[in-house]
Amino acid sequence: MLCTLLIAAKIRVAERITAFLKNVCAKELVLVASFTSGGLPVVLPTLSPNTKYSVMSNWAIPYKYPVKEILTQATMRMNLEGITLSETG
Repeated sequence: MLCTLLIAAKIRVAERITAFLKNVCAKELVLVASFTSGGLPVVLPTLSPNTKYSVMSNWAIPYKYPVKEILTQATMRMNLEGITLSETG
């Protein structure tokens, strides 16, 4: 019963929005065109496949590299191999 009422309410809201949009398109076509052309640059980048790949690369590449850990590992490797800093330069 409650679900049926919610669906009916949503249908009424959709009908009101549709009627409003038809009315506005009939009376103020210039406003509809300007809002449409202004809204497209906001919506279209989210639909672009480039957005998907940029998000994937942002997740894969760390923002900060673990420099201290890399230096520690390099120093430990040099100590194991018997290399001193004076020999490397």
